[in-house]
Amino acid sequence: MERFKILPHVGVGPFLFGHAIKSQHKKYGLVRVSNEIETDGHWEEWESKDYSFEVTTVDGLIISWSTSCAETYWAGIPLTGARISRVLALMKSKGQPFSVNKIDDKISNITFSDIGVVIFVVSGLVENILVLCNSESDAHV
Repeated sequence: MERFKILPHVGVGPFLFGHAIKSQHKKYGLVRVSNEIETDGHWEEWESKDYSFEVTTVDGLIISWSTSCAETYWAGIPLTGARISRVLALMKSKGQPFSVNKIDDKISNITFSDIGVVIFVVSGLVENILVLCNSESDAHV
């Protein structure tokens, strides 16, 4: 399985925010799983053929990337499946501020807005990673 590096507010690996999905969907075997016309654009969800990650587009341009199983790193820190205590200690050592939204005793999400990452935590382990463009201007949409 491929390893993906988070590039804050730029993208994840080869999936760059503001770039056309056409440049990647054939190479990675992405399949469109939803297609909706909204007042703010034409939204589509794309999923890798091995179900390891998803990409969201607006008007054909990439705005977010998410995974629950693809190997994903930021600044050398492995995130996928990691103990959240380790991730938080490493993020703190790199000076990354964060906010915690506790959903219940076992589930929370942690937002690292400076790097555009939201980590979903279940029972102390990173369950899902969502990487977002900083703003609509970052995505050129």
